[in-house]
Amino acid sequence: MEIKADTQACLLPHPSHLQTRVLKELTSNVPPTSSQGHPLLFWACPSGFFKPTQGDEACMQCPINSRTTSEGAINCVCRNGYYRTDSDPLQMPCTTVPSAPQAVISSVNETSVMLEWMPPRDSGGREDVVYNIICKSCGGGRGGCTRCGDNVKFLPRQLGLTESRVYISDLLAHTQYTFEVQAVNGVSDQSPYSPQYASVNITTNQAGKWVHLSSSVLCICRMVFSCFLLSSPLL
Repeated sequence: MEIKADTQACLLPHPSHLQTRVLKELTSNVPPTSSQGHPLLFWACPSGFFKPTQGDEACMQCPINSRTTSEGAINCVCRNGYYRTDSDPLQMPCTTVPSAPQAVISSVNETSVMLEWMPPRDSGGREDVVYNIICKSCGGGRGGCTRCGDNVKFLPRQLGLTESRVYISDLLAHTQYTFEVQAVNGVSDQSPYSPQYASVNITTNQAGKWVHLSSSVLCICRMVFSCFLLSSPLL
């Protein structure tokens, strides 16, 4: 009985008292301590908190859109629909994909077009939003729309646009096109769904080079006709 009494005297305070003190210290970002004031080096973080490594560092609360699946977690997992890249720190909130770009407008000039748009209403919580352009040629007796060929040019580029505008040239004359402006960010490749986009339909005009050629031919015809009239013996 005396041994039992001595053993009990060496034990830490009642668990409920210790747990209350630990939770209070966790929320104040102070490592939990024993009744003698020594850090509890291997104290398991409670649910909703994590610590990447063992030691006397304080447990950290899970960032937004993440959670722990058990006590003693070394990181927090993202909730459904939210993601984290390999370069995102563990303290960073989990993020999601952006919404579609807004207010896409087009300005057609013969066989080229300038597209401009507004950023998405929701960036997904990230600052690395870029844009992709999907070009589709529609009509022409082919039944529906097909992806544009490699002859179509995009300035400055087709994928990974950081600015909200693009100039597209070398389109076919008198042809209907659909352009999809996608918004993507650093976690879009982790989503099982396709990027959200806004689309715009345009119809190209007569190609400028043919207009210029027709004008040249008309001038030549006028010159030939004038020469013919001047050399005619009837005059």
